[in-house]
Amino acid sequence: MLGPLPDQERSVWELDQAINDEGFQNDLELVHAMLRLRAEALEKMQDDFDRIVNAGINNPDRRISPMQIERLRQWLLEQGEALENLRKGTLVEALKEAAPDLRRVMQIRLEYAASSLKKLNAMVAGTDASGVARGTLVYHGAGTGRWTGRRLQPQNLPRPLIKIKSDQIEDLVAEIKAGHITALQRRVPEGHTLTDLLVSSLRHIVIARPGMSLAVGDFEMIEACVVLALAKQWDKVELIRSGKDPYRDMGAAIYKLAPEQREAFFAALKDALNAEQEAWRAAGKTGVLSCGFAVSGEGLHNKYPWLSADICNQIVATYRAIWASRVPTLWSNLKKMAHAAIRNPGKEFRADCGVQYYFDPRAKRPALICRLLNGKEIFYPEPEIKSDKFGRPAIFFSAVKGQVYRRNCAWKGLLTENVVSALARELLVEAIARLKAAGHRVILSVHDELVVEGVDLTKELMEELMSAAPQWAIDAGIPIAVEAFITQRYRK
Repeated sequence: MLGPLPDQERSVWELDQAINDEGFQNDLELVHAMLRLRAEALEKMQDDFDRIVNAGINNPDRRISPMQIERLRQWLLEQGEALENLRKGTLVEALKEAAPDLRRVMQIRLEYAASSLKKLNAMVAGTDASGVARGTLVYHGAGTGRWTGRRLQPQNLPRPLIKIKSDQIEDLVAEIKAGHITALQRRVPEGHTLTDLLVSSLRHIVIARPGMSLAVGDFEMIEACVVLALAKQWDKVELIRSGKDPYRDMGAAIYKLAPEQREAFFAALKDALNAEQEAWRAAGKTGVLSCGFAVSGEGLHNKYPWLSADICNQIVATYRAIWASRVPTLWSNLKKMAHAAIRNPGKEFRADCGVQYYFDPRAKRPALICRLLNGKEIFYPEPEIKSDKFGRPAIFFSAVKGQVYRRNCAWKGLLTENVVSALARELLVEAIARLKAAGHRVILSVHDELVVEGVDLTKELMEELMSAAPQWAIDAGIPIAVEAFITQRYRK
């Protein structure tokens, strides 16, 4: 229907096929051990739940299950705990002041609702008899060209909830395989559960084949770097290029640190930051990584509900007005050029960052086309300009979202995010091509990470091959930094 892929994309598709065919090794023994521990934990939780909620109830129809949301909410109401819903945020907040038995019931509900460990069954189903998982990446799964996942979904492996030091991973794995509950519980910090520990260990299931090792390389905060470069926010680009910590720089701006506080904050080693400084840096990191696509204070609070609404508003205001004041101009300029293209079919409009938009009304499906710095194109089928929910003109286009074909709004934040995400993808695929040309075998791509399997791999070689900038990225001034490590088990 679409015709042959352009040569540039055909080569990417071929790389994708090679990665999917090669697959990666899973430690199925570890998977099954986790499943056993999970089953045992749920059995114990069910006993506790029945003791508290179903005591003396013999009629199966009257017994309540942790998965029966409305019946459980009503039971909690009868115990004096009125909750609007049983979502995670609501329960976590209610846990702080609940009576011991009610706290235990709410903890059990949270454990039963946890979806991350359901991936274990998918890992079993998606791994062959030799322990290899193949065909897990979907080429061009997103409109920006990004990969998405299927089967055991390596793209959405959860981030660790409990940090395990790299030199302790094998001991942890041994304890899980042996089912040493007591030893494992000692690894669980206050406020966390055994499930959190197992979720934090999911990445360790991916292992190197015998006689080989894994080299993992990550494009550090690459989307934030692309945003700043496209906006020509050169002071922050140089800050990052010089190796300084942009998260501290942003944190200092958010909290308006006095000169002596700022000096101590920047002088402290990362592992030696005190609690207050950690909070400053965390807020700065949230701002640098999350505010490049026009998120509002309310939107940031919805994404990070553990941050107060006030601090979210302060983060957004600081990013836009002080820390990266040129970025809002990027958003507006991209929107202006995209709208102009739709209003003037067949005519190209070039944004200040070099991205071009044009509207082709003659295609079988008329489309707004965004041409990136390297010629890669993003398509917005059947575009039209009409008022959004705020009464402002915005582009609406047709696309699949949530497995449903629907009309979507390409507001200025989305237009920017699409350009940035697509350019970050282009850096990733060029790195894959360089690694392959050097004789290395890429077995997995996870967002801005690449995983290579082989012998004699080194951190320095991985960083050198991944961070070599193509000419278009050099011309755009994008700072590229790669952090790599060598391991036997995949980790974050």
